[in-house]
Amino acid sequence: LAAAFASGTAALIRSQHPEWPRTTYAAEQTMDLMAATSINIDALNPGFENKLGVGRIDPAAAVAAGPPMPIVGDLDADGDVDLADLAGLLSDFGAVHSSADVNADGVVDLTDLAVMLGAFTG
Repeated sequence: LAAAFASGTAALIRSQHPEWPRTTYAAEQTMDLMAATSINIDALNPGFENKLGVGRIDPAAAVAAGPPMPIVGDLDADGDVDLADLAGLLSDFGAVHSSADVNADGVVDLTDLAVMLGAFTG
């Protein structure tokens, strides 16, 4: 049952931003939001404090909080697309299933480089 709530909540969060790329960063943001808005259940489970994960998922709170829009090409999630991100993309060039695959086509290639350069802020 927990998996159904988790996947359903993630789908609701992602539905708020259909423009998000399918990247590891966006998935991590979704999971972080779910954890941050979960309800602590330690008091309801004496003897199991801090052993039950982050608590009970609260889909309404997660959707209401709304996730921040990730910046396409910002591999290090520092708020801009800069030389550090470019270095990360170039070091993973040709790799598959990498967070540097900014267009989520399965491989880090020239298309990813073009997308990153288009978003480059310096």
